[in-house]
Amino acid sequence: MLNNSAPELNQGDSYLLFLYSIPDGSSYNTEGDHYYILGCSSGAWKQAGEGDAYVNPSELEDNRNVTTDDVTTAVKKLPPNGDEDSNSGAQAAIEQIEQDYQNGSLSDEAYRDYLEIAQKEASSFATVLTGDEALAAEEEMLGASGIEIPATS
Repeated sequence: MLNNSAPELNQGDSYLLFLYSIPDGSSYNTEGDHYYILGCSSGAWKQAGEGDAYVNPSELEDNRNVTTDDVTTAVKKLPPNGDEDSNSGAQAAIEQIEQDYQNGSLSDEAYRDYLEIAQKEASSFATVLTGDEALAAEEEMLGASGIEIPATS
């Protein structure tokens, strides 16, 4: 899967990145020590000139600049992250489905369906591909679906 909403980062430019990691690879993320930009483009703030100010990339925001001091102050106001041994997103989803089933919010059929999907997501990992590898995979899927791929010159 290609993510067209991911920001284009230019070599030589400086950015303030807001990152997250899902080390277990659940929810179709790549297993291992990989980091993702939070909110796609909205998590990549480009440095504004020579100073310590970064430009908000989101057109929906007020487009004001922030400094690293602003970010540090905001982070200090956040509540603690909690238990370091907390469940991964996939495991938490499975536990929520089981809890919903136990309290009667889900029918037997819905429970089985949701649990199957959550377990599949928990065991499905993304693979990082080059542009050529992604194109070859897309062509293979289209060909397997019986869709003719026009010849290129």
